[in-house]
Order: sequence, then structure tokens, then C-alpha cells
Amino acid sequence: MKNIAIILIVFCALTAFKPFRGGNGDYAPVIRQQAENMGKALVKKNYAIYIKYTDPRIIQDMGGEAAFADSLKGYEAQWHRYNITIFDINVEDPSWVIDTAGELQSSIPVVTQMRVQGGIVTTVSTFVGISKDKGKNWVFIDCGQTDYATMRKKCPDLSSKLNVPPTSSPSFKAD
Repeated sequence: MKNIAIILIVFCALTAFKPFRGGNGDYAPVIRQQAENMGKALVKKNYAIYIKYTDPRIIQDMGGEAAFADSLKGYEAQWHRYNITIFDINVEDPSWVIDTAGELQSSIPVVTQMRVQGGIVTTVSTFVGISKDKGKNWVFIDCGQTDYATMRKKCPDLSSKLNVPPTSSPSFKAD
């Protein structure tokens, strides 16, 4: 009888964590696909789609959608001036999904490759994914330009439990 009770307790505990199976669990394909959509939009300079996947707080902080799109176009003009082309954004597997502040959150490593004069620059940064509808739709904060502590000051509901390492120094590979 005691063994049956233990088995039932273990079964109930495992069933309670089913959505988080394997760390990022059932959410991983959706997170990855939507983060890839955001990255592809940037590569293709489709800023309307890029904005769709950007956390609204970031858009608001930049002055709204039109101002945010203008900023993206400004970056593009600078890249063009210096012959910089983003040609690949590779989204890696998301981290464990955290249920906090009434939303799901996860960190996602992102590898960006840019063609520059004389070679390719590769950067590794982190997106923070946020879902307010139980994992159906995700928006992202690109932590590549700002350290996570600063980002948490702007967005205090971001979990301190997320693994968001500092962006590493870019690497350069000559042609």
C-alpha cells in the first residue's frame, strides 16, 4: 500500500510539470519558430514583422511603432554606409520556461552573422521571450545591446531566474 501511495505521489508530481517536460518542453518549437520569424524579418528588412515580435514596452520606450521603425531604418542606413550586411540569424534552443508575473518567460541564445569588409563578424546574444497567452504567442527583447540588469530596470517583471549571459565579444573571420 505504501508503494502505491509513493507511485501516485510521483505520478501526480510528474503530471503537474508536463508542460515543462525536458526543460523548455512543449513551448520550445513555438518559441524557436517565432524568434526565427523575428530574426528573418530583420534580415529581410521587413520591419513590420520585426515589430510584431518585439515586446511592446521596447516599442513604447522608442517612441512608438513609427519611431521604432525609423530607428531600424537608421541602423540599416549606417550598416549600408559601412558595407555591413546581416545575412543570418540562427536561433538556438530556448532555456527552461519560467512562469512568473502571470506570463511565461524564456531566454533564447541567438547567433548573428554579418558580412563586413574583409570577412564575417559573428555575435552571440540573447533574446528574452515573453508570452502572456500561455505560450501561443511570444514577443522578444533583444538583450544584445543592453545588459540584463539594465533591461530589468526598464522591465521589472522580467525574472531574475532567467539565464541571460552578457553578450560576448564579436568574432571576426577573414574572407
